[in-house]
Amino acid sequence: MRLAPFLPVPPTAIPATAVIIVLPDAAPLLEAAWRTDPALVRSGVPAHVSLLYPFVPEPALTDQGEQGVRTLAARFPAADLLLEEVVTASGFVAVTVPGLQPIVDAFRAQ
Repeated sequence: MRLAPFLPVPPTAIPATAVIIVLPDAAPLLEAAWRTDPALVRSGVPAHVSLLYPFVPEPALTDQGEQGVRTLAARFPAADLLLEEVVTASGFVAVTVPGLQPIVDAFRAQ
């Protein structure tokens, strides 16, 4: 699996902004979860890993903040990832991706 560019989610996609890594190769997993129980999948939100959610309130999202996200993201090269375990909880389904932990840690430290 290849790591796609990560960007702030447009505020119209979900109620608050988020910084995510989009995982297009994981889309079939999301589709399978939807076929099992549509309530597990948020409409309009692609298969992804959340780095920061919530990020900032929509009105507080600035060009400078978005550039800061892009600058930090650029420090990490594309990577092959292993999706290791499916996790279900009340209202959502997730897959663990331990290979992304260094990126998650870097973003959460900012």
